[in-house]
Amino acid sequence: MILEWLQSVTTPAPRHVRSLGLVHEAIAIEARYKRCHRAWASHLLNSRNQILATTSEMETRGQVIVLGSGGLHDVPLEALSETFTSVALWDVVHTRRVRSIAAGFANVSCQTLDVTGLCEAFDGWLRGHRDFPPEPSVPMNLPTGSPDLVISLNLLSQLPVQMVARATAKGRAGELGDFADTVMRRHVDWLKALHCRVLLITDIERRYAKAGVVQVEDAVPELDCGRPLADWLWEVAPPGESTDYDTIHHKVGAFLLNE
Repeated sequence: MILEWLQSVTTPAPRHVRSLGLVHEAIAIEARYKRCHRAWASHLLNSRNQILATTSEMETRGQVIVLGSGGLHDVPLEALSETFTSVALWDVVHTRRVRSIAAGFANVSCQTLDVTGLCEAFDGWLRGHRDFPPEPSVPMNLPTGSPDLVISLNLLSQLPVQMVARATAKGRAGELGDFADTVMRRHVDWLKALHCRVLLITDIERRYAKAGVVQVEDAVPELDCGRPLADWLWEVAPPGESTDYDTIHHKVGAFLLNE
């Protein structure tokens, strides 16, 4: 716990990002990976393989942007660096470990970006600087340039999580309405508006098991993304990891957009 705290306080981030718990969450996910890496291995391999399969079919390989690059466990970074002229890793938080790994590749950059465009305004609403939570919209000012491939990587369902969690902690979740679903829909709208190939990898269903009973819920709202190229189960919480359930599995799908 002390190490996680030190990592959290030494990870650079704007105040609103830290206030929404996004730095803490990035550190916590890395700790979770260390505990659950065996259970997560097949999911991470499937994610990397879907990326490699998509890039192998491309004729033009200038720039690739990875949205939600996280701890890089699901990113075949060396292969992307060898395949593309430039690789841009986008996330709202880049840990020192990730920055160190990226620095080992001359054509890989870390860009700290909020792809929802909402976090700062949302934090302002929670602080009382505005009367209403920001309305999710298609972000217009993200510096995409002219990529050949954009990968939204195990990110979609996570986009509203910390914002909703902070609103819940302050007793204001009831003011959000369908905020979470709209955030996810606007992300997909933005991906579809890009003038390049897009690979969307996201959990689409969650399965909570306890005492032989499995509860199933959608992870994302209904989206018009076509049939997945592939889908698989991710054992997010193996036995002993969750205090509420025996196991938690996510069904993950890989979708190719803008073909």
